Amino acid sequence: MSIIKGPLFPKQLIMKLSLDIIAVSPLSVGAGKAETFPGVADMPVIRDPRSGAPIISGSTIKGFLRGYISKVLSGKHPVERVQGFVEKIFGSHEQASLAYFEDAYPEEVEKVKTDVRTHVRINPLTGGVANLFTREYVVPGAKFETKATLINTPPSILGLFHIIRRLSEHGLVRIGGAKSRGYGQVRVELGKMSFVLFTEEDSVALNLLGGAATTSINVLKDDKIIKIEEKSIKLKKNYELHYTNEEDHGLYRVFYIENFGNELERNCETFLTLLHDYIQNLR
Repeated sequence: MSIIKGPLFPKQLIMKLSLDIIAVSPLSVGAGKAETFPGVADMPVIRDPRSGAPIISGSTIKGFLRGYISKVLSGKHPVERVQGFVEKIFGSHEQASLAYFEDAYPEEVEKVKTDVRTHVRINPLTGGVANLFTREYVVPGAKFETKATLINTPPSILGLFHIIRRLSEHGLVRIGGAKSRGYGQVRVELGKMSFVLFTEEDSVALNLLGGAATTSINVLKDDKIIKIEEKSIKLKKNYELHYTNEEDHGLYRVFYIENFGNELERNCETFLTLLHDYIQNLR
């Protein structure tokens, strides 16, 4: 019987951030085609079985983020390199994901309203009406809250959320079904972030992304600053994150960043420069 030496948890980094998804147009995140019952839409929304409130599944959120990020990055890099990079973060059949997304629940259940619309399905061969069907949707204005967890990824990966936020501000982000019918436009807002270190040391160097990145972290407690030196495949960049509060749990420490959107905005150019280097030099 072998004896395990060293700490129970290896030195690692976990970043957890909260996201708000706000419906700008009718939102149809469906549960699939329903059985035919009087008064029930043919295509209902997914609901929380406990409260009955509409939700957005974590798998839906992950899929839509993955898709939009791939589209944007493919405008600058070859598709196969972008696909390889995205698979390193979001996973593939060969490797586990480094990003996890929780189901998004309404911020205020009583304020989330749903309605039903009747649509016409066209026969593509004849151009005539094939049949009528009903679709349930969430009324615009509903706000959903979710959390994303990134495990052992370089902090510069946070730049991907800046891309999505900016796209949503321009009205270019849609989620769910029936997007070609005008459904699914959302705005993505960034909330709080927690920076979790599984180490007792104030200064630590981590090999991340399969060794493609080296991230050196130095916590300055008096100034409440996390100083980071990140080495990608060919670049080295220095930047800072400002935290407001710290909790020491023995095996790990949590640093809370209240103004995550501001921190992301301030470091955005650095983050995107590092991300482009990862993609350009992907092995």
